[in-house]
Amino acid sequence: NFDVLSSLKKEGLFVDRSIFYADHADLSAPAVAEKIEEADREDARVVVTGKDWVKIRNTKNHKGNIVRIEPELEFLEGREEWLSRLWGARA
Repeated sequence: NFDVLSSLKKEGLFVDRSIFYADHADLSAPAVAEKIEEADREDARVVVTGKDWVKIRNTKNHKGNIVRIEPELEFLEGREEWLSRLWGARA
């Protein structure tokens, strides 16, 4: 279970507000653009994953305050089993 807020705080980032959209949400919606513009006015950053960044990177009037993050998968145990289930006999 990936908890993005805990991960960001663990990296020393301060999170003032958070808004989570459903997977595959329409990030071109005016409401999303308004949130980005609001962050601009407050000199704040908008943090998104890479797959969402490609949807909003061309949002008009943002001042470069969109930050792209990529989750990284680290195995503490069970890597071989995970690869086997993912790739089958090819693992």
